Amino acid sequence: MAAFAPSLLNVVLIVVLLTLIAFGDVDQSSAAVALAWGIAASGRAAGDRRRGGSRQVAHAPLLPAAALRSGHAQAAALAAPGFIAGGMNQITVVLNTIIASLQDRVVSWLYYADRLFQLPLGVIGVAVGVVLLPELSRRLRSGDHQAAMDSENRSLETALLLTLPAAVALFVAANPIVRVLFERGAFSAIDAHSTAAMLAALAPVSPPSC
Repeated sequence: MAAFAPSLLNVVLIVVLLTLIAFGDVDQSSAAVALAWGIAASGRAAGDRRRGGSRQVAHAPLLPAAALRSGHAQAAALAAPGFIAGGMNQITVVLNTIIASLQDRVVSWLYYADRLFQLPLGVIGVAVGVVLLPELSRRLRSGDHQAAMDSENRSLETALLLTLPAAVALFVAANPIVRVLFERGAFSAIDAHSTAAMLAALAPVSPPSC
């Protein structure tokens, strides 16, 4: 349930985009507002989906005060480093966008490069995390810390085995990848070359991010 809920963002945004297409020529400002509301709606849908799943297994979500009394404060403290590490990627994207906005078209180049850069994380990193976390929980709950460590090590090895070749491919073949995917219409050869250069610069960061 927890793994499925984030996919609702994609579902809702696709529905919003199809609705905009059905209405015909919609100005960019209205489309941006519609997509922003779509993101808010998808967040609400994901939250409702998780709450429904919790009720099905007789674990109603706890209020903050109850959570503090039931030992969840310790879990939140242990999870804090993960929140910080996960948020750093988003903070980096925001800072990069602010810097890129100082030059014409650079924000678009950065966006397209980032979409490709995020591919190993979305396909490999998230999949490994979804499989690993329940396994770690079972091992730790049973007191088998060595097995938990072994599972984590195997997951890291698998992630590196898949992401290192992906990072090399994004670095070496950045230009043909970008040209095949994006170079058409208003996306010129100059745009493709600049986007490929940004992708090549981001590619070495892919394995650590995963």
